[in-house]
Order: sequence, then C-alpha cells, then structure tokens
Amino acid sequence: KLVDDERIQKFNQVGQQNYQQIVEGLNTGMLYQDRNGELIAANQKAAEIFDATLERLYQLRNIESLWNTVWTVTNEAGDILPFAETPFMRALQTGRPHAEVLTIQLRSGETRFILFNSQPLLDGTDTMPFSVITNIVDVTREKQLSGEVEERDILLRAFLDKTPNLAWVLDEDATLVFASSAFYVYFGLKEESAV
Repeated sequence: KLVDDERIQKFNQVGQQNYQQIVEGLNTGMLYQDRNGELIAANQKAAEIFDATLERLYQLRNIESLWNTVWTVTNEAGDILPFAETPFMRALQTGRPHAEVLTIQLRSGETRFILFNSQPLLDGTDTMPFSVITNIVDVTREKQLSGEVEERDILLRAFLDKTPNLAWVLDEDATLVFASSAFYVYFGLKEESAV
C-alpha cells in the first residue's frame, strides 16, 4: 500500500479542519460550479477579481442568462463569448481541462482580463463531469504591460524604417537583433536573412 489508512484519516481530518483557510489563503480566485454552470462555492479572491462581495456571488442565480444577456464578456479577439463556450462549460461538456483569457466589463465600467483555467471533476463512475473547478487570475496588468511593450516595439520599428542613420542592436552573442533600413542598404544586406 502506498498510503496507509491512518495517513488517509489524518489527511481527511486536517483537510476538513483547514479547508476554509486553504481555499481563502490562495492568491487566485476559485469557482466551484455544478453541471449547469451554477455557482456552488467561491473564495474571497474570486469576489475581489469580479469587484463584488462573496455574498453577491452567492446570490447569483441563472448565471447562463446573466452571462448571455446582462454581462459583457468577450474573448481576446473581442468576440462576445456565449455561456456555452466558456472554459468551464467546455470542460463540463468535454471532460477535459480548458483555459482561456476572457475580457469582462465590471459594474463599475472597468474592463478586466481574467484567465479562466477550468478542470472538470469526475466521480470515478461517470464518464461526464459532475462539476468543474475553475482557477481565475486577473491578468489585466500583464495585458496592459504587454500592450505597452508592443507599442514601443512599433515605434522603434517605425523609427528604424525612417531614420537615415545607421542604427542596430546586437544581443549578448553579437547576433543582429534589429537594425535601421539605412544599415541594411549601407551594408547591402537583406533584412530577412540578416536578422
């Protein structure tokens, strides 16, 4: 036996006693939903991510209707995401984990990017999940920083295309990373083969 009965009993006892502390101590939001996507349980971090109270989350009924008619939820491409296509519903439908970043407009008008990572739960006798647990993380700041880096990259490339000066950047191995158009012309190089 890999695990003896006494160890299992202690694990279950500790788990029951500390379940709330464990779930609340996570630095990510947790959603536990039934087969229809209705909320069974959530932690405080999930409420904070949605700019709501835990009490408000537990008052939600008919999440599918709210999702499809009241809330504004899109995928990263900006397309409205129907409830049936959410990571948690896809995990329930397929029995496989699903993850996706969704854009959600909060009641305050603020837009947040939230990573939903959904894991279906099977009871061992059924082939279809009886519920799903979803880990949610607010990745808004990371998305903003990524956008800023992309903007700077576009500005740098525009500068390098327009400047008459020879400009270039090498990495730590002295490999050309990027250069101005004037650099390529001066040295008779083709950008595609030089970088």
